[in-house]
Amino acid sequence: MQKGVLVLLHKGGDRAELGNWRPLTLLTTDYKVLAKVATARLRRVMGGLYRPGEGFRPVQHGFLFGVLGRMGFGPRFIGWVRTLYAGAYSCVRVNGFLSGAVEQVGGVRQGCPLSPLLYVLFMEPFAELVRRDPGDDGVRLPGRRARF
Repeated sequence: MQKGVLVLLHKGGDRAELGNWRPLTLLTTDYKVLAKVATARLRRVMGGLYRPGEGFRPVQHGFLFGVLGRMGFGPRFIGWVRTLYAGAYSCVRVNGFLSGAVEQVGGVRQGCPLSPLLYVLFMEPFAELVRRDPGDDGVRLPGRRARF
């Protein structure tokens, strides 16, 4: 379950332009089954754990496990997430050849159904600090009256 194979999918346009390729990690079936079970369970409680509107940034796994514990997730669920992410690595497939192993020490795996939900939970402590800041009155965008 720890090994993923990173492939590049062509999105269209000039194949020589790096921006026209999207990375995707191919994961094993047992990984996907466990991730889908964890995702289904996590979706049931997500509404009360965060506010929508979060973006994506790299995720440090140790902090993620701590956040899950502080939010009340039990050791069994955290163990599932740890199983999926601790010791994870990928090989890059280019022209039919696989590179050596590249350890994934941070971030979430592209292609893992659990990744977007874990990221949202990871960012929630920071988002809560921003929401509590009395000096934060939003940002005025050019051409708009309202602040965001």
